[in-house]
Amino acid sequence: MDKITIKEKFARSLHRFGFSANFLTAVGLVLAAISGGLVFRGEIFWAGVVLLGSGLVDLMDGAVARVSNTQSVFGGILDSSMDRYGDGFIFGGLFFHFMQQARVEAALLTMSAWIGAFLISYVRARAECEMDACRVGFWERGERVGVLVLGLVTGHIGMAVLILGVATHWTVFQRLSAAYFNAHAGAAQRAQLPFYLKTGKRSDPAYFAKIAFIAALLLVTRA
Repeated sequence: MDKITIKEKFARSLHRFGFSANFLTAVGLVLAAISGGLVFRGEIFWAGVVLLGSGLVDLMDGAVARVSNTQSVFGGILDSSMDRYGDGFIFGGLFFHFMQQARVEAALLTMSAWIGAFLISYVRARAECEMDACRVGFWERGERVGVLVLGLVTGHIGMAVLILGVATHWTVFQRLSAAYFNAHAGAAQRAQLPFYLKTGKRSDPAYFAKIAFIAALLLVTRA
């Protein structure tokens, strides 16, 4: 049984218990806010556990909308908007946590990661006003949350914000480049993207290699 089937079965179970997609979106936001508050208080491990719960709930709201045939344009907008609030709670909690500890470099990297996370979503949304899709790049929200969760539960959150503070801007660059390429290249050129704009699927071996490398970096390196 593949992962998609398992996800759909779980989504159907949630729907049968009366959970709507918008309710799950709200729960994910509340959990993200709680996680941000725990980070601010210095309860790093539990902040990671709660953030993991937020990420799992966020993973299911779209699936519940699909299996219940309640997908809507507004639902997608609401989900994306609440994700931005959730990011703000987490990165805000981290920023003030590091400032309390006088870790100015880590606080600045947190701000850089926060800006990068917002720009990844903004550039995609703005580009898709002019083109069909702009989803190039590795650092989608799921990957960013995964790095933060692993950093929090292992106590290596400094390394997590270092990774995100630098790497998220590469995805921003990729998406800006894709938008420029789409606007200026001819049809034949658009059919053959430059190598740095090609993004593999999450089922590709290269994707899992990246995940394994980042996880190993977080587990063995403290910053």
